[in-house]
Amino acid sequence: MKRLREMIQLETHRGETIVTNGVRVTPQSRALTVTWPGGGWVWNRPAALEVEQGGEVQQVRIVDVTRWGQVALAGMTVLFSVATVLLTVQSVMQAATGRRHQVD
Repeated sequence: MKRLREMIQLETHRGETIVTNGVRVTPQSRALTVTWPGGGWVWNRPAALEVEQGGEVQQVRIVDVTRWGQVALAGMTVLFSVATVLLTVQSVMQAATGRRHQVD
């Protein structure tokens, strides 16, 4: 069986460099790859731009707003699911307690 390090990989990829007006821009992306017997899953996201101008190189980080939105939606889903379960349990407990008092 494959080791965990071979099954889960995080890699940085460099795209094609674009040169314009003396500025070289190279996009970079990150890829999370998870493989298992018979399949796998890959998640790519933008990471940064490498900007070279006048012999000076800068890394400009790209904020992936879509990812933050996905994380926020997942968090709200968990929050609402837990709240629904708690309210349902509370309602069932109140109903059971009310019935018990009526029988006594």
